[in-house]
Amino acid sequence: MILPRLLTAVVGIPVVLGMIHLGRLPFAFFVAGAAALALYEYALVIAWARREKPALWTAPAGFLLVLLQQIAPDQLPLLISASMALCATREIFRSAHSAERMALEFFGLIFIAWNLSYLILLRDLAPHGRTLTYLLFALIWVNDSAAQGCGKLFGNHPLTPLSPKKTWEGAAGGLAACVAASVIFCGVFLKETLSPADALAIGLLTGVFGQLSDLSESAVKRFARVKDSSDILPGHGGVLDRFDSLILTAPVLYYCLGWFLRP
Repeated sequence: MILPRLLTAVVGIPVVLGMIHLGRLPFAFFVAGAAALALYEYALVIAWARREKPALWTAPAGFLLVLLQQIAPDQLPLLISASMALCATREIFRSAHSAERMALEFFGLIFIAWNLSYLILLRDLAPHGRTLTYLLFALIWVNDSAAQGCGKLFGNHPLTPLSPKKTWEGAAGGLAACVAASVIFCGVFLKETLSPADALAIGLLTGVFGQLSDLSESAVKRFARVKDSSDILPGHGGVLDRFDSLILTAPVLYYCLGWFLRP
């Protein structure tokens, strides 16, 4: 499993960094595509758990939602209302009705696509959106890697039944590494923009919400009794598995930076 994981990272990381560098429409299409694939995987997982056909309409809806964040953000309320109406209408005309199914479909759209769309807003933050987006992805990667490594080396106390392999030791190691990486990154690339206290807060928030976001996706997989959302990325599982830590962290960091960078 190590070789496929490394090969996927060798190919994937430059692609992500390249899209962040380009920004605007290329980055918007990249995030929209990732959100659509993650929603496709989510629909399959939920359908598997409920033994029914997947709600594949959420994938194109999620793609459009993220893209609108870049090209026509004022139309987002309309899309969300239309998606809610479509979700309800589909349920009304089913032979067997389920409020749970309707809630799960709409939850996936908001939880995944809406939250990931904040990556667009973060990238467009003037004047340091590119660097701040690099910061977010770097902290997520450091957090995940350090948590996994510390968990394997020192982990003895399970963190939650949602993810039996995660431990408190791993979570603490990931958080500590995330804070250290934030302080170093901001001190090198953003020292004129963010204070050491800002960098510390960013590291803490990213470390905490990155792990909470990961566990939120684990709750979905636990519901469906599956290990990974898919096997599209060798050694890494699915797109949802790779972007899960960003789902809650992107909006948190966007609003956090909005506060720190206020005039």
